[in-house]
Amino acid sequence: MTVQEVSAHHSEWFSKNLGFRCKLVAFPEENERPVDERYCVGDDQVSLADAYPLLLIGQSSLDDLNERLKTPVLMNRFRPSVVFTGGEPFEEDTWSRFTMGELTFAGVKLCKRCVLITIDQETAERGVEPLATLSTYRRRDNGVYFGQNIIPTRTGKISIGDEIIVNTSVHAHSF
Repeated sequence: MTVQEVSAHHSEWFSKNLGFRCKLVAFPEENERPVDERYCVGDDQVSLADAYPLLLIGQSSLDDLNERLKTPVLMNRFRPSVVFTGGEPFEEDTWSRFTMGELTFAGVKLCKRCVLITIDQETAERGVEPLATLSTYRRRDNGVYFGQNIIPTRTGKISIGDEIIVNTSVHAHSF
């Protein structure tokens, strides 16, 4: 994977404002970084995202988790691309195909969580939560899962407030 510096000027601005030397980089369109072939629905690519183009989490899933924690966590702890409201906790686990806005999505893999979710972004302090609590009821196959990795089946537009229509004839996963 090759990235390119956007410009020395931009890198200097970020370095000054963040208080450490860094570079602003971009992932050129001609680069290829395919999604794990076991979960592709086409010629799926991911740029600088972790492993899949998008991560979906339901607000009710976070609410369920926060009811079990001493100190609630914010949704941004999990870095989702798409958050939806309504529905049952962890309903997104079962979505194989759904439509949102102009796009149809494939739910391809539950998101296996790593220790990064134990770091408080505000303080940079590392703890054991929410991973410890999630592991009590969201563990399987040597992993702890929260959220669904999704792939759009074509390009198009989604907007805040778009309705999600789930194809209920096909379910992807069960917990």
